[in-house]
Amino acid sequence: RLIRHILSLSVGFFDRRTHGEVVQTIRQDVTQVRMIVMSAANLLLEALQAAGLMVAAISLSPTLAFWAFLLVPLAVFPIAIVARQTLLRSFGVRRKSVGIFDMLLQVLQGIRIIKIYEAEQAEADRTVERAQSYFDELVDMERVRALAKVALDSLAGLSMIIVIIAGGFQVMAGKLGWPELLAFLMAARAVQGPLQNINTAFMEIQRNGASLATVDELLRELPEV
Repeated sequence: RLIRHILSLSVGFFDRRTHGEVVQTIRQDVTQVRMIVMSAANLLLEALQAAGLMVAAISLSPTLAFWAFLLVPLAVFPIAIVARQTLLRSFGVRRKSVGIFDMLLQVLQGIRIIKIYEAEQAEADRTVERAQSYFDELVDMERVRALAKVALDSLAGLSMIIVIIAGGFQVMAGKLGWPELLAFLMAARAVQGPLQNINTAFMEIQRNGASLATVDELLRELPEV
């Protein structure tokens, strides 16, 4: 679909876009869109699994379930902020990736001129400098993305501590038996796996958001003639 659409566009489009950017959209962005589709499917499956485990935990002890999942809504706010930052960083990563690809195409197309003027070292230095800038941008995005996992892990650990304390008091008061408390802790702990996977899938979608936006923008481009 992309190839057919690109061939239908007017020459003016190719004057505004570099060859590297167009090739990068066809080559890499389409692959990233595939990752988004897979992550969206995983997110749905993990959400269903988490919901089932939550129902099991609630059936064991509604009171403990309240304390166990009380902090889950609080995780939405920091994760939303991190997701927004990850999406914004993805556009910077893609822009610098296109810059490297453009430079490599220019080097290959102008290799005879480079050889004539003995500019191999200068071109190598320019390429490495741009590659380092891309690498730094990528590391920054991954660092921001890791904050979401830290926030979720911290809240999950805190909720388990609250459940153990509250459950211990219920056992001491004779309202809950040790086997039921142990079963509840296992169910509550099992929920954390799908919740982590939901977070991972959601962040993966944000990480590749720039590619999806670029493909969508290209498909919406109209021929001038």
